[in-house]
This record gives sequence, C-alpha cells and structure tokens, in this order.
Amino acid sequence: MNDFLDNKVSRSTFRAEERLPRLVVFSGAGISAESGIATFRDSDGLWHGHDPRDVANYDTWRANHTLVHEFYNHRRVELGRASPNLAHAAVATWQRAYPGRVINITQNIDDLFERAGVVDTVHLHGFLRNLRNIRTEELRDIGYSGFDATTDPDRIIKPDVVFFGEMAPLYRVLSDIANTLDASDTVISIGSSGAVVNIDPIVEMTGALGILNVLDNVVGAIDEHVWDKRFYEPATLAVPAIDAIVRERMGLAASSEV
Repeated sequence: MNDFLDNKVSRSTFRAEERLPRLVVFSGAGISAESGIATFRDSDGLWHGHDPRDVANYDTWRANHTLVHEFYNHRRVELGRASPNLAHAAVATWQRAYPGRVINITQNIDDLFERAGVVDTVHLHGFLRNLRNIRTEELRDIGYSGFDATTDPDRIIKPDVVFFGEMAPLYRVLSDIANTLDASDTVISIGSSGAVVNIDPIVEMTGALGILNVLDNVVGAIDEHVWDKRFYEPATLAVPAIDAIVRERMGLAASSEV
C-alpha cells in the first residue's frame, strides 16, 4: 500500500505541523474518456449495448458466464488500444515530486494510470486485466487477451470487477484516508459524477482543500459548494491550472513535466 496510508492515525491527534501536506486524487470514468475508454453507462441505460443486469450482476454472472466473459474480453481489447492522457500523467508526476504524500484512488477498472507511471493505485471497483478464482481468491493478470469461458466448466473464474450485489472491499480505504486528512491536505476529484461514490463528505468533514473537475454536474449528485476550486472542462485542459494549485499547496518547486 502507498506510504500515505501506512500510518492510519486519527486526524484529531495528527496536527498539520507534524507532517507535510498531502494529496488525494480521486477519479471516475471522465478521466479515461479522453483516452477513448467509453463510459460504462450509455444514455439509454445500457453498457456497450448490454443490460448491466446481464453482464455486471453478481447474482446472475454464473448463469450468464459466456456472455459475461465475452463482454469483458472486448473491454480488454479496447483497453489495449488506448493510451494514458495528460491527466493520468499528471498524477504520476505528482507522485514523483512528492514521494509518499500522494495517493491515487480510482473507480475505473482500466490500467491507464499504471501505464502512465502511477504506483499503488487503489482500484475501488477492480482491475480489468485480472481474473479472479472465486474459490481460492487467486488473481491472474491476462493482460489484454481474451478468456475462453469453455475452459471453466465449474464457472468459478470471474472478471476482477466489482459487480452489482457484490461487496467492494476497498471502500474501507476511503474511511481510512478520511481519518488522516486535515485542512493542510488537498483532495482532487476528476471525472466523477458522484453518483456511485460521493466523496463530498470527506472534503467537508476534514476541511481539506477540494478541487473538483467535471464536465458538468448534470447528475446532480455533487454538492458543488463543498469544493473550493471547480473546473468544468475536460481533465486534460484543467491539468495546468490544477497543477499550479497542487504545487502551491504541496510546497515544492514546479515540475516541468506537467
């Protein structure tokens, strides 16, 4: 796990002057959309033409075993053709500039952060390249290749993606982080509508500076007034302005990479 979380002390006993400011980056589908990764939910409520109840439901995935694997096989092929963008790269730059002080949390299942050089990303909803054995919990990284569902007659190999009706164990990380933040820290939300995971309370409760970057708040799940700085534009366009705020808050010299 990132050094950021190694010391999970309550913010009530962690005075700001005892450590350097830290940065939390939280992202959703919007950050990868600019890389050509389609957002899961289309305007008609379908995911890439499929009903999510057929391809992302823990109660039915074994009954739809072949369809489920075909669906995620296609997603891996698409992922292999995509490349990280400037926003992914910015997070990697911040991690290099401020070692142990930046944690990256994403709702995305793609590997664009990893390919951009980001380390220790917390994937709240799983990792597309992985397959999970539901009996042994063993994970296997198959890259961008497909999985032949006929080789799994017992139907125990599942995409390592959190389905509807399935626990998301890494959600606990959010509460762990909240317990270490204070007003000296900065929280950035990029490309997340707040409809699935809403981190407004973390910003509001901790007093951290909140930076919001979304195209719009059409879903209405975000309380915009909680966020100190707001950028309603694509992430790649917002990065320079956000970087300037980060550098000021983190207290180190500018990086020429961003």
